[in-house]
Amino acid sequence: MKAGDIVVFKIVSGEEMIGEVFITFSESIKIKNPAVIMLQQTEKGVGVALMPYMPYCEGDVDFNKSAIVAEGKPSQSMINEYNRIFGSIIFINQFDV
Repeated sequence: MKAGDIVVFKIVSGEEMIGEVFITFSESIKIKNPAVIMLQQTEKGVGVALMPYMPYCEGDVDFNKSAIVAEGKPSQSMINEYNRIFGSIIFINQFDV
């Protein structure tokens, strides 16, 4: 993970998150606009919703690296949705989640 990357990661509590890496330290990582990825039932089947993580906090959220059990690169459609919600550039190419 490097600054500016949008990543998906799972923490030890089981929550799957998405967020923009702000800065990394030896034992922690600061995430800008972290959101919980939630599956929800829709009329068309199962959909994905993004919910702000710790919405009552101001600024970035620090995660202890030992609390992150897995990480990966999100699909382009997931990046587009994250950017739409948090006001970054929206990419043109669309892919399935």
